[in-house]
Amino acid sequence: MANADAPRRRRLRGAVAVLGGMGGILFTAVFLYGLFSPAGPRSSSIVDFGGIAAGEAQLLGWSGRPVWVVHRSPRQLEALALTSGHVRAATDKPQPGLHPQARSLLPQYGIYLAETESPGILVQFVAERPRRLAPGLPWQGGFINPDSGEVFDLAGRPYRAATPPAAAPLTVPPHRYLARELVEMGSW
Repeated sequence: MANADAPRRRRLRGAVAVLGGMGGILFTAVFLYGLFSPAGPRSSSIVDFGGIAAGEAQLLGWSGRPVWVVHRSPRQLEALALTSGHVRAATDKPQPGLHPQARSLLPQYGIYLAETESPGILVQFVAERPRRLAPGLPWQGGFINPDSGEVFDLAGRPYRAATPPAAAPLTVPPHRYLARELVEMGSW
C-alpha cells in the first residue's frame, strides 16, 4: 500500500515546493520594491492651518516631506502682481484650478515643497528683504535657498535678477481644500 501512494506523494511534494517557491519569489519582489522605490507609496494627509496668521508661514510635513504653508495678507497679494514682472514664470504643468499669479488654489494660502536640489537643505521663509535682492525690486516676504542663495517670491517663483537661469519655482504639491483652512494633501 505504501508503494501505491509514492507517486501521489511525490506529486504533492512537488506542488507544495512549487507553490512555496512562488510565494517566496512574490514576497521578495514586494520587499525589494518597497525597499528601493523612490519614496514608496504616497499617502494623503489632512492639514489644518487655521492657526497661521496673515503674513506668516508654517513648515509642516506631508508624506515625509517638508511643506511650507503661507497665509498671505491682502498687502502681500497685491505685491504678487508687482512681483510678476521680476520673476520667472512656472514652466511645470500646474495643478488644475491654480491661480497662475499666486500659484495656489486659494490666493491667500500658498502651499510649496520646502526641499531643494541639495539633500537635507530646506528653503527658508523670510519676511525681511534679502541682501542679494536689488533695492528697487518689490518684496513683501518670500523664500531663500540657503545653499545656493536663490530668492523666491511669496508664490515660490524665482527672482530673475537674484537667481541663476536654471532655478526652478518651488513645487506645488497635489492638494485640495476640504474647508477654508483645512486641506487634504495627496497623490491623486
